Amino acid sequence: MQISVITVSTNSKEHIRHCLESLRAKTSGVEYEVIVVDNASMDGTPEMVKTEFPWAKLIENQRNLGFGAANNRGAAIARGEVLCFFNDDTIQTQNTLKAVYDKMMGDPTIGVLGFHLTFSDGSHQDSVRRYPTWRDQAVILTKLHNFFPGLPSIKRYLAKDMEYATEQDVDQLMGACMVIRADVFRKSGGFDEKFFVWFEEVDLEKRIREQQGLRVVYSPLTEMIHVKGATFGKVMSLTGQKWFNQSMRRYFWKHHGFVQTAFLTVLQPLSILLATIVHIVRARGVHVEKLKHGQN
Repeated sequence: MQISVITVSTNSKEHIRHCLESLRAKTSGVEYEVIVVDNASMDGTPEMVKTEFPWAKLIENQRNLGFGAANNRGAAIARGEVLCFFNDDTIQTQNTLKAVYDKMMGDPTIGVLGFHLTFSDGSHQDSVRRYPTWRDQAVILTKLHNFFPGLPSIKRYLAKDMEYATEQDVDQLMGACMVIRADVFRKSGGFDEKFFVWFEEVDLEKRIREQQGLRVVYSPLTEMIHVKGATFGKVMSLTGQKWFNQSMRRYFWKHHGFVQTAFLTVLQPLSILLATIVHIVRARGVHVEKLKHGQN
């Protein structure tokens, strides 16, 4: 087997349907398998996959294991030489699997490969960041980036100077579309399952680079639609903020030690307060809209 596509689904039946349809419609010239790991969806996703895509392998988790742990379950049964970790809200518009397989197998110095992503309307989507530091994460926790997006620390972290038309080595690639050789992934130990969601991809990419001496590469050789936020956009802001905070603490403790972790931890209650305010404002806004349209 040349390629294994692993995608994690959580209550996103329509998105995973489009994802699988596009893989079947656009792929040629390469032997591949698709593994869907469902994180206890309640919207009929497993039943839909079984009925409409019987050729896909389905793993049904009895509870939501999180992003990294679910991907590890899929990788454990994968037979491909190359593993493609694709979000359930991605849509293949080109023969991407063939392109990335040829690229990975042709250059053994690459440990992790990413490529160009677009929004549904075809417009460019940023997918590269630099390693997080305590400075930029402090800005994000206090939500100052929403008011001062031009802060040097945020522009550095978000790689606003990135030239997406050029192939280059990068710090981290968005976890929505990551391509890794199977032997590299297994040697790394896979995703750290102590991250429920967020920061797990940068942790994995950092370990592959530092422990195996391999490159993390962005290349514009192909592109794919990433709807972005299709799954996590459904999670209320307070819950999402708690997950984010937990993962941030784990990442900084693991890679930067006590002092930086402690500093960011002190700021996290403020982030929870701000997320709570956002949630209340959004809920009231929805209620007002329903009243305007005569809904109960």
